[in-house]
Amino acid sequence: MELDGKEILPPDPPVFQLGQSAPITVERLTGERVSLRLEVARPKSKTRPINLPCPITCVQLPDDIGLLKVTMFPGVVGIDIARDIDHAVAYLRTSNRLIVDLRGNTGGSIGGLRLMSYLTPDNRPVGYSLTKKSAAQGYRREELAQFRKIP
Repeated sequence: MELDGKEILPPDPPVFQLGQSAPITVERLTGERVSLRLEVARPKSKTRPINLPCPITCVQLPDDIGLLKVTMFPGVVGIDIARDIDHAVAYLRTSNRLIVDLRGNTGGSIGGLRLMSYLTPDNRPVGYSLTKKSAAQGYRREELAQFRKIP
């Protein structure tokens, strides 16, 4: 790829100026080189633009099917995500069935535990506390500390 006449090769990313156009040349798999002009949108605000993904989305589908998508459990602790999951589950409370979409999710934090607590009946533990040392030395599952209550 060429940007403004300069060759760009991986791992270097192309850098485009916001609100500007840039001539680029790309090479197709066939070897054919194509020259284009790339228009980069002007930012809507004067602050640095950032694209923040929405980690929790929910929608009520036809036939009383709820869809809960959890793209990530961000944050050190995840309390905000846990609250977002609570709001999504409250919104979907009239659903007869629920689809939980975790594709691409790396898991972790209290948000993950909160989701698990909704998916387990009664007061079943949603996890066990296992340290690296215990895992290396051997352990008995029934002797591990259990998380029975989600903060």
